[in-house]
Amino acid sequence: MSNYREPLPVGLLIRNRRRGLGLSQNDLARQLGISQGSISKLERGLGGEQHASRILAVLGIDLGMKTAALMAPG
Repeated sequence: MSNYREPLPVGLLIRNRRRGLGLSQNDLARQLGISQGSISKLERGLGGEQHASRILAVLGIDLGMKTAALMAPG
């Protein structure tokens, strides 16, 4: 059995951390001054990339690389 794990998409990392902190999408959106829809889209991988760096910082997620590199296609 392999120890290899597929990396989690950034949106899933954000969702898991947000939920772990007991925050709703609305709570997080209010803290950042953005729409709940932007949080939802980013978590589902459907957009919201322009907010990713701020969301990661507020949630205390350090990916060790630029967010833009993670969001770039393929």
